[in-house]
Order: sequence, then structure tokens, then C-alpha cells
Amino acid sequence: MTTSDTGQGASIHGVGRQDQLLLASPARGYAVIYFVLLSLLAAIGCYYSIFTGFTGFRTGWDDEGMMMMSVKQYLAGFKLYDEIFIGYGPVYYFYNWFIRFVTDSFVTNDTTRMTSAVIWVVCPLICAWIVFRYSRSLGLAAVAQVLVFRHLAVFRVAPGHPQELCILLFAGLAATSLFAGRPRGIRMAMIAAGTIAAALLLVKVNVGIFVILGVSLAALSESPLTLWSGLARIAAVVAALLLPPALMKPHLDDPATRVFCLLLLASTAALLPGLFGRSQRGALSFRDCWTALAAFAATIAAAWLLLIAQGVSSWAILDSLVLSNLRIFQNSHFYWSRTFTWVWIPWALGGLAAALLFAHASRRANQLLAPLKLLIGGGGLLVAAIRPEILVPFITPYCWLLLYPPAAHGQSSSPGFARSVLAATAVLHTLYSYPASLQNPVFILLTLVGAVLLGDFLTIAAARASAGASRLIRAGALLTLVAIPLNYAVQDYVVVREYRRLPSLALPGAERVHLPAQQAADLQWLTRNLRAHCDVFMGMPDVLSLNFWTGIDPPTRLNSSNWMLVFTARQQLEVESAFDKHPDACIVYIPWLIGFARMWDPTLVTRPLPQYIYRHFKVVGATDGYYFLARKERDLSIPSGY
Repeated sequence: MTTSDTGQGASIHGVGRQDQLLLASPARGYAVIYFVLLSLLAAIGCYYSIFTGFTGFRTGWDDEGMMMMSVKQYLAGFKLYDEIFIGYGPVYYFYNWFIRFVTDSFVTNDTTRMTSAVIWVVCPLICAWIVFRYSRSLGLAAVAQVLVFRHLAVFRVAPGHPQELCILLFAGLAATSLFAGRPRGIRMAMIAAGTIAAALLLVKVNVGIFVILGVSLAALSESPLTLWSGLARIAAVVAALLLPPALMKPHLDDPATRVFCLLLLASTAALLPGLFGRSQRGALSFRDCWTALAAFAATIAAAWLLLIAQGVSSWAILDSLVLSNLRIFQNSHFYWSRTFTWVWIPWALGGLAAALLFAHASRRANQLLAPLKLLIGGGGLLVAAIRPEILVPFITPYCWLLLYPPAAHGQSSSPGFARSVLAATAVLHTLYSYPASLQNPVFILLTLVGAVLLGDFLTIAAARASAGASRLIRAGALLTLVAIPLNYAVQDYVVVREYRRLPSLALPGAERVHLPAQQAADLQWLTRNLRAHCDVFMGMPDVLSLNFWTGIDPPTRLNSSNWMLVFTARQQLEVESAFDKHPDACIVYIPWLIGFARMWDPTLVTRPLPQYIYRHFKVVGATDGYYFLARKERDLSIPSGY
């Protein structure tokens, strides 16, 4: 396959060969130096930020402790899914084994957060490189880096969560797909696409499905059209269009969910004219597609065989990764209503109408794409900086604009595999925020889309700009390049000062963690009294970080911070049976989190395990919202920790 076959080769980003020669060599060297500096500044703030506070105890579930416990049990030799209850895929545990093996470290809050900090710094750097490859704009790449870094502040909420690995894999997919624009790079890009799609499926099943569909649409749009590939296209398109209403069916009575569903349907439909409506490009051969499929199958098979070799049963894998997640997903109470209103429907339909118009427009009419890219790209980055919560309704209906890169030498240009992957995956991945996941991972791909679209506009504008306009653009870029490191420096000063102002938690494996004095005292009080008075304990909801600090194992290997929502009646009875064997069992009771959970399901406290706790345990001490419960027959009273 020749370079010209890809539609990207010497004009990979819609920039002429001569322009690339002028931009690539010097800009690349400056870019490396600049982003090393930027990453160092980001790393300082990242380190002190991720070790400040313990949000799992104050603003939500202790997912940090939950994931740490499941990793610890896996590294101790217990079998995933048969002996460890968890709904995340094996690749996450293989990854953690590798990290702990390479670093020769134990699972603690400190080591887990350090790993999260590294990903927090690396992912924005990869995203900046992607934007630089598309746009050749150092300033735009820097803007993308700082925005993605801000989105990843969600790592502070639940360090060590599998979504961190998912985000790293997403960045890897977007980066490696760019290899398809190089001679002999398509094979590498397809192997990476298949492997990463499988890995995501084996970390979080829902995320993997979204990516598989996105990659399939992109690959099929770039492959030759035959009877069988045509049928495959139809199947992929139907699946992509049916996915939003099928997933959202339990909550379509909520107006916000109906808006979300319609928005995604319009956004997915808007991709189709750009993907399949133009003349056949044939940038990928069937051999390339089979390469991706083989890489996908090989990754799945390798992970499955490794689990089997470790003694895990196939039924346990299926039940934990698919059936159990389906049961949780179908729970109509496990849901956060979105804030989307009907005003976004005309905006989404406008995106669909524009996609249909430009798919059949003349070359001259396509020149109108430039101002539209400025609106969506520039507006999207502004939204990402100010109100990221509306990134989904603002950018998603216009992701199809990626499929129309700047023309090279006045000729029409193919979007190429990389753009098709980014566009299709960005649209379908917005489903990740449904029904109750954090939206920040969704923001990252949409921010990338906005940056690439603005880069397309700048490429066109630079080719047409007068000398005065060019100087203005360079001045703006220089100002941006100076302002972003200064912004990082100011943020670093703030977070370092805050970190040093707060005392260390000073508990085993969490010495680096600093948090408010009262909260540190509360957690130290709990740890001290659990060690002194309990042979086993659990939280209501669970607080598995306490098990690391006390050195006391949980009663079972059923790991879930929000077990009141997740555990079945049978599983709750299993915990109850384990507690019956321990006369000195204790409970850490957090009423406000239970009230939070009851907003999803008011019947939670009527289930077996909560009723068992209410019948057999009493309050024997308290500190600042945490209640220490012991068995009613015990003559125990603990001085207050207030």
C-alpha cells in the first residue's frame, strides 16, 4: 500500500509537504523541551494534590480501599471471581501485578496514589502529542494538555480505580491509530486497535463494547466494499444506533435521559454520512481488518487462558464480568439523572442536518466547514475550561467534523483511520457516563475532538492569512505558551502550601497522605479502637482502607464499598454467617452515606445484612459523624473522639 492510499501520507494532517518540512523539524525539538518542562510542573502539583485529603470518606464511597483490597487478595493468591468478588476485568489485575512486581512494592494508599499520579501526568502528555501531530500547533497542544490534566483531577476521588487504566488505554488508542498515516504503519495501528479494544473489554465490559463498536465503524468505513463487508457495516451501524435506547430503557421515563438518548442517536447518525457516504477510499485492506480481529481474539484468549491456568472457572468469569454487571445495571435505583434539557435537541438535530448537507455538498460549499470547526473546536475548548459538564451536548453532535480534514493542495482529503476512530469512539464513549459513572473520562476524548477541530481551522487560516494575521496568530501562540507554565506554577504553589499546612494521616501505608487535622484525628481514633476492640469489622457502607491501617482482614472476600446497593440477599447472608463466627466483630457506621444511598433505593435498610446489624449491634462510641458499633451483649464503652 502506498502512502497516497491512506489519504494521509505526506499530507497527513491536511498540511502540504513543504509546510510540514518547515514545521516538523524545529517545532518537534522545541515541543519536546517545552512538554518536558510542562510535565515537570504538572507532576509537582499532581503529587501534592493526589496526596492531599481522603475524599472517599467525606464525599463518597471508599472505592480506593475497595480496589486496593481486591488487588491485595489477588496478589495473595486468591482466585479472581471464584474467591474474590469484583466486577472488573482481569487486565486491571494483571496490570497491578506488573506495577507491584516492577516497583517491588506493596499495596498501600501511598503506592496506589503514586501510580495514579504517574498516569495523571502521562495521559495529558500523550493527548498533547496527539493534538500536536494533528495540528502542528505547540500552543494548541499545550492547551489540550492543561485541559486534560484538569479533567483527570477526578483521580483524587478514587485513586487506583480501573477507570485510570481505561483512560490510559484510550489515549494509547488515539495515539497508535495515527501510525496508520505512515508507510508500513497500518499493521502496527491495527494490532494496537485490536489489542487495546480487547484490553478495555477486559477492564470494564461496557467501555470495551463502546470502543469495539467505534473501532469497527472506523475500520469498516476504510475497508473495501463487498457483500460481506457491506453486511458487517449494516450490523455495526444498527448496533451503534440501537445501543443508546437499549442501555437507557430502564430510565427513559426521566426527561433528561430521553434528551441524552436522542442526542446520542442524532450524534451517531451524523457520523454515518462522513464514514460511509463518500466514494470508496480503500485505505485499509481486508488483511488489515483481519489483523485487528486476530489481535483482539489473541488478547481475549491469552487473558482467558491465564485465568484458567490460575484456577478460575469459566462460569465465574462470565457471571462476574457479564451477568453480575447486568444485574447491577438493570437496578433502576443505581442511577444519576443528568442535567440535559430539551434546548439541546435542536442543537443536536442541527449537527445531523449539517452532516447530511456537507456529505453531499460541493468542494466550494465545504469551505464553510472552517468557521463551523472554529465554532465547535474553539467553543468546545472554552466549555472544557469553564463548564465541562456541557461538553457532551455541545461537542458530541459535531464529532463528524473530524471526518473532513483540511484539504491538501486544494484537493479533497480522506479522514483516515485515526480521525475515524477518534470521531466514532468519542461519540459512543459518551455512554460511559450512564447510568451513574463519573463524566470526566468522557470529557477527555471530547476535549481532544475540540482541539483537533480548532487545529484544522488554524491550518486553513494559516494558509490563507496575510502577513499581519500570521504575526497575530504567532503572538497569540507565544502568549499561550508563556501563560500555561505560569498557570501551573501558581497552582503548584497553592497545592504545595495546602499540603504542608495539613498534618500527615500517619497511619500504616498512608504516611504521605495529608488531610485536615480533625479528619486525621477521626480516622486515627477509628483505627486505634478497631485494633483494640475488634477481631473483625466492616463498614456500613464499607471503608476498606481501614482494613489496611488496622491490619485486620475483612470478614469475607466480597469487596464493595457500596455493598448495600450491590450485594444480593444471598451475599449479604454470607457476610452475616461470617460475622456470627466472631464475638468481637464491630461495625463502622456512617449515617450520612447511608442516607445518600437511600436516595437511590429507600428499601436498602430493610435488606438482610442491615437488619442483622440493627438487631445485633449497638453504638459504643462516636467521632465526627462516624459511629463505632459493637455487639449488644458486650459491655463496652469507648470515649468519644470528638
